[in-house]
Amino acid sequence: MLDEEKNNNNIYHINEFKLKKLAEIEKKRNINVLEFYKFSEDKECEENLINFKINNIKKSVQRINKLISQIKEISDKPQK
Repeated sequence: MLDEEKNNNNIYHINEFKLKKLAEIEKKRNINVLEFYKFSEDKECEENLINFKINNIKKSVQRINKLISQIKEISDKPQK
């Protein structure tokens, strides 16, 4: 029972680490998009950047939701 708790705890910390890494990556992406956006005067380019940003957000949300469901799965397992 102690080993299983330790395992669950390790998996939780790994997932927490992954979430932090995703947040760091997303922050870097935001900065890159904003820097690129500063130099953009063209409406079409602005629309492309907005669509790019929306797609990045959707992908990030999907990754975060997947990690959350994995964490829930682990926490919902009955303790022995």
